[in-house]
Amino acid sequence: MIQIQNIRSFKKTGDTYLLGIADIFLVYTMLAPYILKSVVFYTGIESNFFRHFCILSGPGILSLLIYLKLYGIRVIFENKIIFSLFILFSLSFFISVCGHLEVELTISRLKFFVAYCMFGFVLGMFANLSASRIRRLLNILIIFIICSFLYSLYLLYVSWPGMTRFTFPGINSSHMGRVLFFFALVVLFCFSVEKKTAIKTVLFLLLISVVSLGFNTGSITAVISFLFSLLIYLFYYGQITSVRSSFYLIAAFFILMVLMFAVFPKKKIQTRFIIKAKEVRQIFEYCINGNPVAYLKIRRLQLWEQAYERFKQKPMFGAGYKNYYYATSLKAGKRLIKQFENSKNNPVKNKRIKKKIFSLKKKKQRSHPHNVFIELLAETGIMGFIPFVLFFIFVFRKSFKLNKNMDDYDKSLFFFLPLCLVLFFLFSLFHTKLSTEYFKWYFAGMITGFSIITKSNHMVEKLIEKRKSVQSA
Repeated sequence: MIQIQNIRSFKKTGDTYLLGIADIFLVYTMLAPYILKSVVFYTGIESNFFRHFCILSGPGILSLLIYLKLYGIRVIFENKIIFSLFILFSLSFFISVCGHLEVELTISRLKFFVAYCMFGFVLGMFANLSASRIRRLLNILIIFIICSFLYSLYLLYVSWPGMTRFTFPGINSSHMGRVLFFFALVVLFCFSVEKKTAIKTVLFLLLISVVSLGFNTGSITAVISFLFSLLIYLFYYGQITSVRSSFYLIAAFFILMVLMFAVFPKKKIQTRFIIKAKEVRQIFEYCINGNPVAYLKIRRLQLWEQAYERFKQKPMFGAGYKNYYYATSLKAGKRLIKQFENSKNNPVKNKRIKKKIFSLKKKKQRSHPHNVFIELLAETGIMGFIPFVLFFIFVFRKSFKLNKNMDDYDKSLFFFLPLCLVLFFLFSLFHTKLSTEYFKWYFAGMITGFSIITKSNHMVEKLIEKRKSVQSA
């Protein structure tokens, strides 16, 4: 009997170590694209698909194999509807490639969608997370965050004071802002569940530092997404706990904002916020009055309009994944803007110039629509849009159901998953493109595969039942 118990304890210890390794690789796989971009920038190695696959997906495949060994594939049968919607959505991308004008380029980008987004969902789902494992993931993430923070201090030291906006080498500043605010949510959750005062102090200072760097990126989209996520978190945290720390967090946040606007020069953050506020007003003017001046000045309006036109051409299957969108050149439109403003007293001439402005397209500046819904409609049509929307409805629905069946401590940890999903979802409404929005799929997978009662807990419950039956006998 002693020998059998020793074998069982050894097996349990071995599985625990394997699970720890898999969780470390899960976190690494989420952050590896940013690590790789910095490596490529400094080393000059070619960033091709093979290197991406080895450096990014290689460790992820190892962790996936460990998860499959420990948990099997039962999570698919437990989430049949969500998994079916995910398959339908993925198929829409492959269907959209057929008949595309730039097939070779599209297939190349489709590989990255498979490696990042599809694999991220599958890996997150098979991880079969529990509340205790989320705590471990947070601790692993904190180690990555501290390393990133030290690296960012080095970058600040080298580039200061000539730095205009903070970003890691080779990384878009908006995407960098998104990652930094994700780091802020990680530190915030660690701060809320930590008991020791000394560690809470360190975490609070780290939170201030990460949020400061996030603001310094100058990404309005990332800032707004974080603010909404923070308000949701503070409201939720106040509902499940009697600790009144939300007031101090709000106060600290507003003090931070005041310091940010007071310390940084106006040419950096303040000016960028003012410009973006004007753009928002102009977008409303365009939507209400069809202001052609706003259309020419705001590049995103032109991209949205083109995406909508492409959707109307092929509404069912879309114009094809990774289609290009061209923005009107502001230089080419300056003359028309002056003519439009000078012809306000001549309705006929005004209408003719307005028509010219909306039909003006110059294929020099190409980009993506900066909105995941518009991009989906244009590139995958209704066949991709409907499964996408239903998929996330069911994922959020499952998160609500899971949340109801937990105690307060587990709730405070589990809420990290849906809140991060909200952060990245909000960001994708005004920025990013489908091939780079892999964070969202990781957290959708983690919620899908989440289990309140893990395999080990099942084994413990069965052992207790056996003991009770033996004692009663």
